[in-house]
Amino acid sequence: MANSKHRGFHLGNLHPSYVQSAYEQFGVNILRLALIWFPEEVNEWNLQEYEAWLYPHLDNLEACLDKCAELNIKGIIDLHSPVGGFTDWSGIWGNKENVHRFFVEKWAKKALKRHWREIATRFKSHPATFAYEFINEPSPPPKQKRKWNKIQKK
Repeated sequence: MANSKHRGFHLGNLHPSYVQSAYEQFGVNILRLALIWFPEEVNEWNLQEYEAWLYPHLDNLEACLDKCAELNIKGIIDLHSPVGGFTDWSGIWGNKENVHRFFVEKWAKKALKRHWREIATRFKSHPATFAYEFINEPSPPPKQKRKWNKIQKK
């Protein structure tokens, strides 16, 4: 990829000034714009609390996409932290029983689908929207790994 036309960067803190900095410091022309929460910000198991966090962050995302469009940067919208989180945070890495909650709990799956419908509807026509990353590193139950492709299509 040494001759790639694309120069990307992950932006986990959504603020237009960081878009500007990535452009100036690294010459990016594509940004992964991550909707990512931090444990002290939200209890992802509580739908109301999660949505109280998510919706203002969508406004931040829009401001970043506006800055991207101004600078001719394309954005990948990444719902890095989906509603419900994981079933067991105690042993997140290497715990085969630890899965994203939306794979096993209907309320989380229903909410995730609704969130993505809202996100896609809101940003599909934005000139800086390049692609969507449904979630970061999906973790389905071992017997359901093939379901992930079906879930993404819905």
